[in-house]
Amino acid sequence: MGNAWMPRTLPPVCLSAVLLALAGCGDEPQEGGFASASGTGGATDASASTTASSGGATTAGATSVGSVSASGGGTTNGGSGSAGSATGNASASTSGGGGATATTTGGGATTTASTGGSTGGVVCTKVDVVFAVDNSGSMQQEIAAMQGPVFDALPDQLLMVGNGIDEFHLGVINGCPKPGFLHDTGKGGACNFSTGTNWMSSDSPNLDAEYACVMDLSNSGYMGIPHQCQDSGALKDDDEQPAQAASAAISPPAVDNENAGFLQDDAILFVVAMTDEDEELIDDVGDPITPQDIVDRFVAAKGTIDNVVFLGIGGDSNCNGPYGSAKNAQNLKAVTQIFIDADRGLFWDLCQGNLEQAFAEAIQLVDQACEEIIPQ
Repeated sequence: MGNAWMPRTLPPVCLSAVLLALAGCGDEPQEGGFASASGTGGATDASASTTASSGGATTAGATSVGSVSASGGGTTNGGSGSAGSATGNASASTSGGGGATATTTGGGATTTASTGGSTGGVVCTKVDVVFAVDNSGSMQQEIAAMQGPVFDALPDQLLMVGNGIDEFHLGVINGCPKPGFLHDTGKGGACNFSTGTNWMSSDSPNLDAEYACVMDLSNSGYMGIPHQCQDSGALKDDDEQPAQAASAAISPPAVDNENAGFLQDDAILFVVAMTDEDEELIDDVGDPITPQDIVDRFVAAKGTIDNVVFLGIGGDSNCNGPYGSAKNAQNLKAVTQIFIDADRGLFWDLCQGNLEQAFAEAIQLVDQACEEIIPQ
């Protein structure tokens, strides 16, 4: 692949329609919303107005002489009326916030205008990506796959999300959440990101080189400063906490200081946490935490779980797979399951290999989340 990815732009999602109509009284509103109509029939050049709005799954349909407007917040079945002997022209405007449809018939013509999406046609224009990868010695085959086949396709896959996003941010951290600073340094030294920060952007002219540098994971990944994980005593395996490291990267204090600018309000957050052992469920001092504690940090960062996609990669059992041995990652599966239950998660078994497929399936979830984004 090339050294740069140019962001694709998507025209603003908007819809307007000019409709012709004849109308009388509307039917009773059906499940999911309400519709109200008033009009004058039986007269020439009668004037009437009809409004249909919705809160649930809606199709707002109305016929009227005069002006018609429809707005929807979900999908609603509004009424359709008959005009009797009324004649005349009508104009209509339709604005929808989630699958609302207005259909108007009159003057010998029928026009239907509709909007799509549960948030009024809002589609995300950006994605923020965090890779949190256990960099213990046994993970070298997985890391090599992340540097090669996985990343070869990833930039283009991300830029196609939502029919074309403007850009993505990409941050990398190892499995140690102390500190939760995104890395700007690999084993070979400083990676010199074109952003001038410790995270990368899709519009970097040297994205592939920057990524290759930082994915050569170091325990001194932020400005060459050693991480503070001890991996002993009560803090056993505290350097194998990729999910918690990712959550620390997007939470205060790191997100307000060292990682400032990484998170974008109008972006979907895509998190990848990978280990061939398991997520150690302890806090900074070794006290136990729960999978929900970790999830809550992502939700706090994005306002809702709907704006987060989580890919957990670990062993579904104790095995020797294509990337070597892996342990049953019960804790990481538990974290991922909370996202799966919200239609925002995928757990991938390292025992079956094929990380490229894992990312391809996860990108589909990102695309879905992008189309259903809830603006912050």
